[in-house]
Parts: sequence; C-alpha cells; structure tokens
Amino acid sequence: MLIIQAFLTISHKMLNDPNEVNFVTWHYLSALGFGVFIVIFALKLGCPHCGARQVFRGWSIFDIRWPENDCHGCKKSLD
Repeated sequence: MLIIQAFLTISHKMLNDPNEVNFVTWHYLSALGFGVFIVIFALKLGCPHCGARQVFRGWSIFDIRWPENDCHGCKKSLD
C-alpha cells in the first residue's frame, strides 16, 4: 500500500502545474484519499483472537509498533 501511495504522490508532483494553485485535481484527491485509507486501515488492524490493536496500541506516540506475525498481547499467530 505504501508503494501505491508513493506512486500517487509522485504522479501528483509530476502532473501539478507550479503556476496554478488548485488543489481540486484528480491526482491530488486520489493521493489524499488513499493516504487517509492507509491511516484508517492501520488504526483498525487488530488481533482476531484478543482484539488488541497491532500498530497504534495506545494514545501515546511511543506506543507505535510495526505489525508482526504474532500478536503482542496474546502471542498467537495473526495469520
């Protein structure tokens, strides 16, 4: 998903006219929309067994972790 987001952002930079200040273009809205989708997907990513959140565990910025194959709460496989 991050590769798609990078592609959309690069295409926006390439297709954007520097003399025009218009943010309502298809490439801007697609990059913004997909970025919002990625953040919501990461917020909702949880363990199917215990329901523990896997990326954003709490409200602190220091509670962010990369998702792994095992749950950090119950230690069961997420597959």
